[in-house]
Amino acid sequence: MTMTANEMIERYVHEVGRQLPRKGRNDIERELRSLLQDAVDERAGDGQPTELTATKVLLDFGPPEQMAAQYHATQYVIGPQLYPFYRFVATIVLSVMAVLYLVLMILTLVTGNSADTASVIWNFLLEFAQAAVISLGVITLIFAGIERVWGGEIVIDGDSAEWDPHDLPPVDDPDRINRFEQVAGIIATIVFVGIFLVLIRPDGVLAPFIAPGFRSVIPLIIVSTAIEVMLKFIVVWQGRWTRMTRTLEIGSELFGLYVLVQILTVGAITTIDFLNWVIRLALFVALVVDAIGIVVKVVKLIFGRKFRPQWHNAVKPSS
Repeated sequence: MTMTANEMIERYVHEVGRQLPRKGRNDIERELRSLLQDAVDERAGDGQPTELTATKVLLDFGPPEQMAAQYHATQYVIGPQLYPFYRFVATIVLSVMAVLYLVLMILTLVTGNSADTASVIWNFLLEFAQAAVISLGVITLIFAGIERVWGGEIVIDGDSAEWDPHDLPPVDDPDRINRFEQVAGIIATIVFVGIFLVLIRPDGVLAPFIAPGFRSVIPLIIVSTAIEVMLKFIVVWQGRWTRMTRTLEIGSELFGLYVLVQILTVGAITTIDFLNWVIRLALFVALVVDAIGIVVKVVKLIFGRKFRPQWHNAVKPSS
């Protein structure tokens, strides 16, 4: 299946645009589209622009990653494209931490574990402040590292002469991922698990509320989380979902279901009866929803569309 010159241009412009900050992206795409169309028309002369004409023009312009890099400023700790994801992750993490510490403080005061109300409030505020500063520092360092490595989802590997415009993905490609969204999810998962493990340590604020039996499944939770994070790293590295990673995702989610079953059958999760009932109900609902989701993914994997675009193996015109 061949592509028209306009389709190749649109794919190129889209691929460049998705690696640019939202602010000014539309203007840059319009400018780039106009430049490409003028270049294709000039190369075609009096004839009709063809796929081969567009191929030669795009080879002259270079890979989308290099083109997008020309529009990026590099003097950032966290660049403009990455910053919204940084702010989102930081806001979510700090908000959840604030709610968690508030609930734990109220439970401590209500259950009467301490007679000194002012001391309890002060200690919780100090612990929250320390945890918030550490978490924000870790998140900042991680995103700053991503900015240095990717520079805004720009990964330039290989010589520009080796890239092939026919490998440009379709504008509407459900298997493509947004690297920053995936990375934000990875960071949030790691931070939340790290905070949870700190809070349930023997001297942690959650320790009095954790049932002894629940601690036996904590290693399974860590393993399940590690598998999920590693899979996301693979997908981020590849930049898209493939049949293999979709299959691995199903395997990871099946193991996650097994962990949920183990948590539900271990007995009490927390020492507070009402809270224990609420958590078990929520986990049961999650178990049912996840099981249905896995069945749907298996059906799509077996009977659904192909994961690679049909045009990928088409005969490419020679230069």
